[in-house]
Amino acid sequence: MNDGVPSDSEARERELDKLEDEFPQLADAAFFAEAERTLAAGLTLTQAFDGQVVRISPDGRCEVVKTIHPPHPVEVGRRIWIW
Repeated sequence: MNDGVPSDSEARERELDKLEDEFPQLADAAFFAEAERTLAAGLTLTQAFDGQVVRISPDGRCEVVKTIHPPHPVEVGRRIWIW
């Protein structure tokens, strides 16, 4: 900082932190809005839920497609490889 004024890189870092904090809520809202539009259009929706892949029909029926492994907890900042 220079005389109490943040540098450009500090300001960019704060803005990125703010966006990263907002991302989960925005993604959640976008997913649910798109899920509603998909079902309203008469299409089925496939998603992972509670350790299973389920197919949801516009009439509300749920069909289990398969059971899946639970998610792996990952420490913040740790890199993992998925293949």
